[in-house]
Formats: sequence, structure tokens, C-alpha cells
Amino acid sequence: MVKKIMVAFIMGICIKALYSQPQLVWEREYPFLNPIDMTCDTNGNVFITGGSDGKIYTLKVSSNGDSLWGNKIDVISPYPDYNRGYGIVVSERGVYVIAALCPSQGEYGIYLIRYNPYTGDTIYARYYFLMGSIWFPEMPKDIDLYSNGEKLVVVGTLGDPFLTGSAPTIYEFDAATGNVVNYAWYIGAGDVAISMSVKTNREGNFIVGGQMCEPPPYGLAGFYTWKVEQSFSVIWAKHKWRVLPDPAIYPTLEGCEELTVDHEQNIITTGLLGEDYSNGMFHWWILKYTNDGILVWEKDLGRGRGYSVDCDIYNNLLVAGYSQLSSSGKIWYLSPSGDSIWCIDIPPNLWRLRFHRKNDSLFFYVMRDYGPSVFLYKYFYGLVEIQEKESKNLTILYKIPNILHNSSIFIDKNLYLYDIAGKKLKGMNRNGIYFIKDKEGNKKFKIIKF
Repeated sequence: MVKKIMVAFIMGICIKALYSQPQLVWEREYPFLNPIDMTCDTNGNVFITGGSDGKIYTLKVSSNGDSLWGNKIDVISPYPDYNRGYGIVVSERGVYVIAALCPSQGEYGIYLIRYNPYTGDTIYARYYFLMGSIWFPEMPKDIDLYSNGEKLVVVGTLGDPFLTGSAPTIYEFDAATGNVVNYAWYIGAGDVAISMSVKTNREGNFIVGGQMCEPPPYGLAGFYTWKVEQSFSVIWAKHKWRVLPDPAIYPTLEGCEELTVDHEQNIITTGLLGEDYSNGMFHWWILKYTNDGILVWEKDLGRGRGYSVDCDIYNNLLVAGYSQLSSSGKIWYLSPSGDSIWCIDIPPNLWRLRFHRKNDSLFFYVMRDYGPSVFLYKYFYGLVEIQEKESKNLTILYKIPNILHNSSIFIDKNLYLYDIAGKKLKGMNRNGIYFIKDKEGNKKFKIIKF
């Protein structure tokens, strides 16, 4: 009986560390007028794109929060505030930004930029005015890599959603040269429809999420989620509608702000649906579909708006958005079944959130827009849980999180302590009590021999 109690105690420490409230590692502020999108690489470097002083601006920040480089592309334009990066993706070959550009009055197109990820130098910048016209400008919204990093997919809209209606667009580019390979636009997605987010799954299909609305006499608004072949044929399309109480009222755009694909190829999308236009209230929704388009679950997170979603190695979901009730930003950590694990409040205007794993530690970054600056937060929220591990011919029974050292302690079957490299550690006494200490030698918790 004693043995069972002590085992539960040790394992309880592991679980608590994995699912405890996140700890702020650092917070930084950088001059940046209109940050829009963010991503990070495998080393935890963060890349932010948007607009600043009428220029397309991209910034690289290290995993320690140090600004490494910034690149501002100045374009002569009658509408300089229109010139912004809207989507960013990174690989070892380059940092790719899709931007909107207005080089002359009535001409709105897409601007594809590739940067050197290490120096920030511009490798190429390509402007395209493929399908647009004075009445139907082109607006890109998101970008992703596929085909082993050799191609880029870009989604957005063709048209002016506030004047003449719009239709979703999709583009394919060669990543090495920036040349257009193919493009298409889709009629019938809604009188007004904008593709906001795109991800590529393991099959090489594109998962597209967007916002749509149908004007009177239909009075509909909501999410659309598509699975699209590389030939641009739609495999399936799903909608989450909201029927307006008064179909005579012209709806505003509602639906997806961002989507992601987890490790089992499930699709998770977050955004907003309106409640009542008379009071300006919206509800923050998150939906999960299988790869075949079957709705697994949907969750209303209360009044507010979802802006960003990412999944970690456990297929748990990190979701960032805004709560109208508390007038604050919120970050939810949800299980694969949609159950809440924890939720924290931070200041509002959250635009993007990204998960990052470094060795055995789990982190996430949050990008927050605030006036002339962008704020970046890095949080630690857990460790990889290992219940059995082979290391130097030792069978490791338990891994004890050692948050203070940003490392781990292992216990073998003989109850000796080892670090991750297999080096035996001090800490056992004759009574069989192990103390985990911080760098100053202070005892933090103990494990009793069983």
C-alpha cells in the first residue's frame, strides 16, 4: 500500500508540471506600428510581419527576446497604410511574407517577399496584379509552405468586401523564384467571402478557413472551412452559419480568424459569430473537424473573439483571443476533446500565438499589438512527460520536472538520480529521501523512497 501511494505522489509531480499555469519567461516591447502575423522556427526564433510607417516591415527576434534584424521595404504608394505583410512562414531556405500593395490609385495587388532568415536581406520581392481591377482589388491574407518547402500556397480575397462583394482566392508560387505557378478564385462561397487562413496537411491538401456573409434577403454569416486539392478542386466544404434575426440588416463578416491542423490531421478553427448587432456583441467560437470534414465538437468560449490557435505535441490546443466580458486578452489551453485545462488573462489586442518545444520544455509565444509597439511574451507551461527511457543501460522509471534548471531529473529502478545525460546526481540519503535543489542549494521538494 505504501508503494502505491509513493508512486502516485511521484507521477503527480509530473502531471502537475505539465498542466500547471504557465509561467512568464520574458516580456519585450519593439517599435512596430501594425504587426499582423507571427511565426517561429525550430530554434525558437520569432518572426513578425506587418506594416510600420507605411512600409512592409518584418522583424526577427531571438528565443531570448533580443531583436536580431528588421527589414523595412519602402514602396511609393498613394495609400501607404495599405502596404503591410499579412502572412509569414519560415524554413531554413527563407522567410516568406505575403503582403498587400497599392502602387497606384485603383491598383491593389499581392507582394511576395523572400528574406534570408539569418541576415534579413531581401532575396526577392515580386508584385502581382493577376486577377484584380479597380473594382476588384486583390487582398492576400495567409501563406504556407508545402512540397518539402519548394512551393508556397497563398489565400485571400478578390474584391472589395465593403462595396462590391468578394470571392476567395488561392495562389501557388515557386518558393525558390517567387514565380506564379497557378491561381484561382471561387464564386458562390458567399456574396462576401475572405479566406483568412491556410495550412497544408500531410496528404498535401490545403485546409482553408474564412469568413463569409450573405446580404438581404438571406441574412447569413459565419465560418467556412474547405479541404482543397493541389489542383484547387474543393474536396469538401463545411459551414458554421448564424442566421440574422432580421434578414433585412446587412451583415458584417464573421467566421474564421485562424485555423491549424493537429498531428492526427484534425482541423481546428477559431474566430467569431455575432450575437446581436444592436449591442455589438460577438461570441468566441472554436470548432474541430476530422480530416474527412466531420464535426467532432464545437465550443463557445463566451462573448469575445478568437484570433489564433496552435496545437502542441499532445494535440492539446493553445487558443488566444479577446474577452468582451473581462475586456482582456485570454489564452485557453484545451484538451483534444475541448475540455479546459487552464485559462489565463493578459492585456488585450492579442493577434497571434505560437507553440514551441525546446528539448523537453514546452513554451508558447504571444504577439500583442499596442499602439506604436508590438509586445511579445514567452511563456513556459510544461515538460515532456517520459515514463520509461533507456539511458546508459539504465531503465528510467520516472522523469521529475526540474523547472528551475530548465532540465529534468530521472530516477532509475535502483532509486538513483540522473540528469538527462545519464550522469549520477547527489541527493539520496540513508533514509531514502531525495531532495531536488535549486542553483542556490535550496531544497524545493522531496521524493520519499518506497
